[in-house]
Amino acid sequence: MKQAAAAWAFGTTLIAAIVGCLLVGGGQADDDDARTLLQGLQSADCEARSAAVATYLRSTDNRKEQNAGVRSLRISDAELRERISSLTSILADEREGVARISALADEISRLDSLRPSEQQLQLRQYRHALLTLIRNPDERLTARVGAPWILTRVLRAGEKNNPDWIPEWRKQSLGMLRGGDDALRIVAAINAALGRLPEGSDPRTSEIAQALMGGLQHDSAVIRSMSIGGLNQITRSGPCFEPTDSAGLRATTVRDWDAWWKQNKADLESRRIKQAFW
Repeated sequence: MKQAAAAWAFGTTLIAAIVGCLLVGGGQADDDDARTLLQGLQSADCEARSAAVATYLRSTDNRKEQNAGVRSLRISDAELRERISSLTSILADEREGVARISALADEISRLDSLRPSEQQLQLRQYRHALLTLIRNPDERLTARVGAPWILTRVLRAGEKNNPDWIPEWRKQSLGMLRGGDDALRIVAAINAALGRLPEGSDPRTSEIAQALMGGLQHDSAVIRSMSIGGLNQITRSGPCFEPTDSAGLRATTVRDWDAWWKQNKADLESRRIKQAFW
């Protein structure tokens, strides 16, 4: 348990990375953060729109003001209002999801101070809580994506007394990846893209890419954001896709991803993503 507990502090710094690093970078003190974002989102170029969002993520309005500037904007154009709404929903999900997972990680890190029998009881309870969180549609998707990282530590700490825990999680995570629940599929696919599933899972890169490409077409801006983050983790050089774009613009870039898939399918099917279950 000591080795697992020592990893918690390091682990909590990875949670934002798991979901796309939306909070990293230095703040930019700019009173016009929101209007600069608005101007960038109206560009005809996908790369420019994505760059505008990336700049805003590092801005004072996002990092310190919790998007007060953006939320105060008066926007007459319905499509632009929808883009801003999509962005604020993504940021709210990440902010609250990271807080949820960080709090859980902090709680579990304290188990090392308990007696062994009490540790095992608490580990069982936290295992149940994390598995429930992952499957709960009422939880923030960011929290659901981040939960498997903490679950890994719980399973590792309890595997001596519960040897069935890790094989069961392997079965469940692959079932999520191949099941019909869109959010669970994205949760599993992103963790697989990061190599966070149990050893021996090692899904084909093509399987993960297909799952994440499916997420690009989802009505939820949060799922779209998670999906492109996972794809960028795998491909490094795929087509530009901005999850806050209108449905029409997204349809165009989804077609670009379909063309990319046809060109790269054979290579993706020949490779597997090695899972490094810490």
